[in-house]
Amino acid sequence: MANYNSNRTLERSEKYKVDVMAEEIDAWRKGKDLAKRLGIYIEEDTYYSVSTKCLYTYIKSLAR
Repeated sequence: MANYNSNRTLERSEKYKVDVMAEEIDAWRKGKDLAKRLGIYIEEDTYYSVSTKCLYTYIKSLAR
């Protein structure tokens, strides 16, 4: 039970929340870079629209 409580505390910390957001933003950027290296076309407007919506869900979730 102690481990569970420490994980819950960690998940509420500001550091954890910032780390999660940074990882998600990096993942979107790396995905875009990978697509470019592989020659996969990405519509810029759609990419930014979808990434913004997805990242915003993290912001809402982490703000709790």
